[in-house]
Amino acid sequence: MLFGTSVFFRISYFFTAFSPPIVLVIILNYNKHYKNLVLILFLFVILILSIYIRQKISRISKDKNHSQTFLINFDFDNDNSIDGYQIIDATKKPEVNGDFIKFAISILFPSFTSIYSSKLTLSFIIIILLFTLLMLSNETFPNIILPIFGVQLLNTEDGFHIFYISKNQQVLTGIKYLNYLGNSGPMSRTFVLTDDEYEKNRS
Repeated sequence: MLFGTSVFFRISYFFTAFSPPIVLVIILNYNKHYKNLVLILFLFVILILSIYIRQKISRISKDKNHSQTFLINFDFDNDNSIDGYQIIDATKKPEVNGDFIKFAISILFPSFTSIYSSKLTLSFIIIILLFTLLMLSNETFPNIILPIFGVQLLNTEDGFHIFYISKNQQVLTGIKYLNYLGNSGPMSRTFVLTDDEYEKNRS
């Protein structure tokens, strides 16, 4: 999940993405004397993690010191062969915060388990197993919490994951530079979109 990014970022993304089913599990299982306290504490943690993700993505998107070897093309009329850069084509079936089925499963499965089981532990074991599976794969789950904070995730047909801040939708035009969200290893396919337009005379 989001290979190349830090473990803390992946944990933050996972728990914000899975916050709806975890909230349901808390509501359905916890004793009424502790439910409100646990719920408030959990929502506070989700708020902190969401702010952390937004600030990190916003900072990286403005960092011009990154080694920018990737470009993303939103323009059908532009050439996809620019010397010295790897081009990610966003004109073929791009998805922004997509895949509702994964999101529905992430909510329904742990929730139904908690309804039919008297043990809270079982629901959390399932969530931990899903977390472990995702950490060892290149899959990403849609996240309905981050868009509230202005953070969007664009998935391309080639399997690249590109975060951007949605305050300016015009950023999804032309040819833009990308910054790695984490390291630049061969399996790293997670980037942050900059609003820095590609210029032919830029070296």
